[in-house]
Amino acid sequence: MADEAALIRAAQAGDQLAFEQLVHSYDQAVLRLAFNLLRSQEDARDIYQEAFLRVHRNLHTFRFDCSFHTWLYRIVTNLCLDLLRKRKVRKEEPA
Repeated sequence: MADEAALIRAAQAGDQLAFEQLVHSYDQAVLRLAFNLLRSQEDARDIYQEAFLRVHRNLHTFRFDCSFHTWLYRIVTNLCLDLLRKRKVRKEEPA
């Protein structure tokens, strides 16, 4: 965990290699979570990309109040739920 905190701090300071290592550490788990929620490989890959874009844009806001794992998984889960809500709304709209 200390190594992860050092990677996060380095990535927050702009170290691209540290950010890539964080992505590599979590990439399979993020894909698995997205697939389990969405049941679509294509959608899971889209969420994966969006999740890590959001992490990259918002990493400076990460304050170590919770684990990085929890923070990242919340981002992925919220993106999946948003996608599912959008689909449901579209299905309910009259054609």
